[in-house]
Amino acid sequence: MVISPSWKHIFVFLWIAFLFTRCDHIVDAPARVDVSLPGIFVDIDSESHSTLINATYTDYSAPAKATLNNQTYDVRISNQGYASRRYVKKSYKLKFCDDALYLNRQKRLIVSAQFNDPTFVRYKLSLKLFEEAGLLALNTDLAGLYFNDTFYGIYLTVEQIDEYFLKNRGIPLGNLYKAIDGNARFSLKSGYQVELGFEKKTNEDGNSNDLVNLLYMLDTMPDSLLDSALRPVLDIENVLNYLAVSVLINNWDGFFHNFYFFHHPGTGQFMFIPYDLDMTFGNGTSPSLLHVNGHCHKGINALFERLLVYPPYRQYYKERLAELMESYFTIAYLSPIMNETCERLIDDYSKDPMLGRLQIDLVHEIAELKEYIEERSVFIRAELENF
Repeated sequence: MVISPSWKHIFVFLWIAFLFTRCDHIVDAPARVDVSLPGIFVDIDSESHSTLINATYTDYSAPAKATLNNQTYDVRISNQGYASRRYVKKSYKLKFCDDALYLNRQKRLIVSAQFNDPTFVRYKLSLKLFEEAGLLALNTDLAGLYFNDTFYGIYLTVEQIDEYFLKNRGIPLGNLYKAIDGNARFSLKSGYQVELGFEKKTNEDGNSNDLVNLLYMLDTMPDSLLDSALRPVLDIENVLNYLAVSVLINNWDGFFHNFYFFHHPGTGQFMFIPYDLDMTFGNGTSPSLLHVNGHCHKGINALFERLLVYPPYRQYYKERLAELMESYFTIAYLSPIMNETCERLIDDYSKDPMLGRLQIDLVHEIAELKEYIEERSVFIRAELENF
């Protein structure tokens, strides 16, 4: 089952009308709107604000002041995202000055519109499942965003994965790569260069030999030596759990894009850190095409493919899928998270300039999400029988 596209069809129609009638509706809404969610209040001069709005596809950052949790910070604000930059409701990144980190522990904070997820809960559900499976998970929260006292709508704050993310979890700084441009491949065949799909975010010296060596090993190591060669340099359980949760939540956009790959200097092993999880639980262009073998409409991920041909890894993966479906990927476990999010949003939902105009029914969206979880579990169990 795929979540009903009805609201999306309505959305596209209204979005086009929206563009032709008043594209600056969100920007110029004159009335002061108060919401019960925590507020992010951005004060920015009109010229910088105008440039920010018109510089959607650039790296322009504007000086501003941002008030969060009753504390005001000097920040630089820029547009955030990749494909999401074309949407009417924009996402932003706040970069805090060096001597005043956000909550004394963060240099950057993403303020995400969650344009594709009107429930605002897919990211949190996904992170919770990854966390239960033993992976590192970033922090998120709901907020209302204001520019110069004008309400821009409901947003999700998302912790940036960077050196501060690692430091706050007591993890030593190692090479941190971000999968980019839908081109993060785990094979050097056909002349692939890691810089095409992996952007190095720490220790930015241009040296990616550790990642190149891993990919070379995956390409050349015989099956008989796979386990003994890979274990010192790859957290096998982390990778298989990333795959298991991604399959359960249908994280089809997280195989060649939208994840971090971290070389932990304490263990010497590479590991996945999940990221950008709104296109899950049935969201997306081809959400039904991710199967238990890790194949999706984008193709085969060479890392997952290589691991799953090794019988012990394949068995571990199958057992993890079964365990997660028994314990965490259930309505009983996930409903409280969805219900709590719905309760927090319900009073403010119609006040959002976009959501209110589209008249999206939050309760209905949550109900369809629960139905999707049940049907997804049935689908995965059926596939596991012959896997």
